[in-house]
Amino acid sequence: QQQSNDRKEALATKALQAVVNKIDQFDGKNISRYLRCYVREMELNRVSKKKMVALFGLATIPEIRDHITSLTDRCGNSWEDFLHALKDEYFLEDADRVTKKLFLGWIERPNKNLQATKLLRKFERQYSQLSKVEKLTLEPNKVDLFLQAADGELQEKLEPLLEDKEEDEGLTTK
Repeated sequence: QQQSNDRKEALATKALQAVVNKIDQFDGKNISRYLRCYVREMELNRVSKKKMVALFGLATIPEIRDHITSLTDRCGNSWEDFLHALKDEYFLEDADRVTKKLFLGWIERPNKNLQATKLLRKFERQYSQLSKVEKLTLEPNKVDLFLQAADGELQEKLEPLLEDKEEDEGLTTK
C-alpha cells in the first residue's frame, strides 16, 4: 500500500514538473491554454481529479497562490467546480476566451458544413466558454442561436424537430 502511494506521489510530482517545465507557473493569464497543458500532463500520469485540485496551487506563482487556495477551499475536491471557478475568475485575462461578440460572430459565419452532432458539440464548446453573465443573457435564445449556427439545409431539417408542440409559436429545448 505504501509503495502504491509513493508511486502515485511520484507520478503527481512528475506531472507537475512537466507542466511547469512546458509553460512555467500559472500567472493568472491564459487560463484555457494553461488548463489544457495541466490536464493533459495530469491525465498522462493518471493523477486523480481530487489530487489535480490539490496540486494546482503548487503550479501557480506565489503572488496568486493564496487566491487559488481560497478557490480550492470553496470548491472542495470537485475538479469540475474548481475548473469553472478558475475559468470564471481568470476569464478576462484569457487570450482564448470566447466573448458574446465572438460567439455570435461564429453563429453568423456561413458554410460551417458540420453534421448536427458535430455542430452541437462545437456550439456547446463555444457556449461553455462564455462568462456566467453572457450565458445568462443568451440562455433564453439558445435554441434559436443553435439553429442560426446551422447551415440552411441542416436548419431546415432541425426546425421541425425543435418545434414546441405545447405552444403555437416558438421553439423548445425539450
